[in-house]
Amino acid sequence: MKQKYWDMLHPQEKTAIALLTGVIALLTAAHLVLGALGTAPFAAAYSGEAAPGDLVILEGTVDDARTTAQGGHTILTINGTTVFIPRQVADGRTFAGGQVLSVTGTLELYEGTREVVPARPDDVVVLTFAPGPV
Repeated sequence: MKQKYWDMLHPQEKTAIALLTGVIALLTAAHLVLGALGTAPFAAAYSGEAAPGDLVILEGTVDDARTTAQGGHTILTINGTTVFIPRQVADGRTFAGGQVLSVTGTLELYEGTREVVPARPDDVVVLTFAPGPV
């Protein structure tokens, strides 16, 4: 009669398999929950004291919006702060002056200028759309 593989294992091996299975389940659940939350809950409000590398949230009105000639990236000015949105993060969306946005991203320095750089499309949220022509 054949013995089942599980029955051939020592108790310590069974315990190790059970622990590894539990850790994998826990990590998978944490990944799903944190992925659904996004980055905003872990970011601080943008301020002049924020240092490069900090995760920040910048909310405000778009003063200027333009697309780079090379790469199709978007550069916004929100409340006087530069926001660099990589093409893949913009995800086909366009932005215009007058829109109110919430942008979560890493504060970086580019040629001495502070800029907020979002990493995912969910990091750029349109709170109100730009007003139409009057």
